[in-house]
Amino acid sequence: MPVDTAGLPAVVVVHDMRGHNFRALLYVDKLLALGITVLEIEPFPQVTNGVAALPIVDDLDAAMLVTEAADALALAGEVDPRAIGVVGFGAGARAVLLVSRLQRPYAIGSARPALSWV
Repeated sequence: MPVDTAGLPAVVVVHDMRGHNFRALLYVDKLLALGITVLEIEPFPQVTNGVAALPIVDDLDAAMLVTEAADALALAGEVDPRAIGVVGFGAGARAVLLVSRLQRPYAIGSARPALSWV
């Protein structure tokens, strides 16, 4: 039987304005346990005492960052470019929803106990 050389599935996890937190960690741990490659991104600046560390990114710009992250995964030799999904939390979820407006072929998952692919 031939060895499957298509590569690993991957998911881009898009954080909200609070950055890395426990919500995403639960999903990341489960994805990694299933052998799925995970790329976490924070398209939104961290806010401290009401001041953003970086310029504010709007949702469409964040969606572009999501597609750039997914495009980078697609170019990675270890990842199957046909098996890339994206999931987001809070403002990251808004960016993920806009990815479909950019006509990218990535699977979009909902942030629920089990990822649902469309």
